[in-house]
Amino acid sequence: MPRLGEHHFTQEERATIHSNLERVRGAAGWIEAAVDTGRVGLDAGLAALLKGE
Repeated sequence: MPRLGEHHFTQEERATIHSNLERVRGAAGWIEAAVDTGRVGLDAGLAALLKGE
């Protein structure tokens, strides 16, 4: 990651990175909830997020 600051991202690249990070955060939130509640069913919101919708 030290060279990350040297790369100049295009607007499209930044948008893709942000979109993918949103998906990762959604998945991480689902994992936290599953650990805390024991509920492991994939809800519709997370399924859509993971599909990129």
